Amino acid sequence: MNNQYNCLPTEWKELIVNGQTLVDETKKRMKTQSKPVDLICRLQLRDDCKAVEKFIKILGKGKTSQQDAKNLELAILRLETSSRGILK
Repeated sequence: MNNQYNCLPTEWKELIVNGQTLVDETKKRMKTQSKPVDLICRLQLRDDCKAVEKFIKILGKGKTSQQDAKNLELAILRLETSSRGILK
């Protein structure tokens, strides 16, 4: 983890790690999926991954609020739900 994340609360660091792990796993499964994923589903997963990465970047900038962490948590939940529904 970068030095920019050292000043964050532990809960937020866990959210960041969980979010980035989920993004990495989703991207990997999209590439190795045995049956093809249609365009709309790929776009949905891509947008959900970008949302998680966006909120991770916001938290990494330092001056953040509890609402930013809540937004990251919701983005992770959305990605997890769509990933399970589309890729499994």
